[in-house]
Amino acid sequence: MTRRKRRHAEVEQPKAVKVYTIMSESCYLVVTNIPPINVADELAQRFAFFGPIVEQDWPVEPLTEAHLIRFADLGAARTAKLKMKEASFYGSLLQVQYAPELETADEKREKLVRRLREVDEFWGEQRPWADEPQAAAGDIADRGGPSV
Repeated sequence: MTRRKRRHAEVEQPKAVKVYTIMSESCYLVVTNIPPINVADELAQRFAFFGPIVEQDWPVEPLTEAHLIRFADLGAARTAKLKMKEASFYGSLLQVQYAPELETADEKREKLVRRLREVDEFWGEQRPWADEPQAAAGDIADRGGPSV
């Protein structure tokens, strides 16, 4: 009785699924794997290409390779993360991650209301999850949320 070896293409690999919600995203980006050769200004110029930067926090300790960048809007941070993730920078591949834990409660609330308004704008009167059409962002504002 001979056993047939499985070819590489026949082996089923389990698929990893990563789910992002609006609460996982952030205007704050943590950039790591930066060479410790004093290139913070050039790094800021590369990230400023994607949108206005509100805040930059460069490390105080010598030879620290992590920087914090805060963008003015979530769209700019989203684009910067997508384009700069694993980009080559002075021979190192940059690692870019969201930092939602740095957001205040008001920033999180505004982000959620903005996203609900975008979804309402997209679906218009045809929201499949609601019995009667009304603005979900308005519902949150009625419950004490910000009037953005």
